[in-house]
Amino acid sequence: MSPLSQILSQGQEAMPSLRTKLEAIVETVSELEAAAEQKYWEGLELMVAGNYGAGIYLMGYAVEMWVKSACARLLRVRPDEDVWVTLEPRYRIEKRSFPKVKDKGPHSLELWGELLCHIRNVAGVGAFSRPVSADSVRTASKRLHESWWVEMRYHEDRASYRDVQQVEEVAAWFRKHQISFWR
Repeated sequence: MSPLSQILSQGQEAMPSLRTKLEAIVETVSELEAAAEQKYWEGLELMVAGNYGAGIYLMGYAVEMWVKSACARLLRVRPDEDVWVTLEPRYRIEKRSFPKVKDKGPHSLELWGELLCHIRNVAGVGAFSRPVSADSVRTASKRLHESWWVEMRYHEDRASYRDVQQVEEVAAWFRKHQISFWR
């Protein structure tokens, strides 16, 4: 048995798999926000190391989580509550309200940007605080949607330095303004 196999086999029976550990954690607003921050920095590290596609992939997920957590907060989901109890049914109902958005899948950044603006309006929170506006959220979401989508995991990395610049700029904007989305 190789040394790696010996290490991996030690305590294998007693330790739950990573998937089992993660599935046991409820996806709360707090969990989404912490994961988004982590994925943002991991994505940036990958980009700096020249792994453009992988970095873009993680940054797209970070933005998706920030937007979804903002939607959940606007819908009065507490930081320790399961976000999907509220978000999933709302997503299914509201996605029909945006005929101009072609991709209406659960990871569509363009759709979630529209949903954020819509939910903010319906929640009666009022206008975004400057420099954020509904138009800037829509524009940034659409811009990132043009470079990132969940299915990119099935493709070889073809991202350019320009793609990295655009995605990092938009992701940094979302990170900077994430609290403005729901306050």
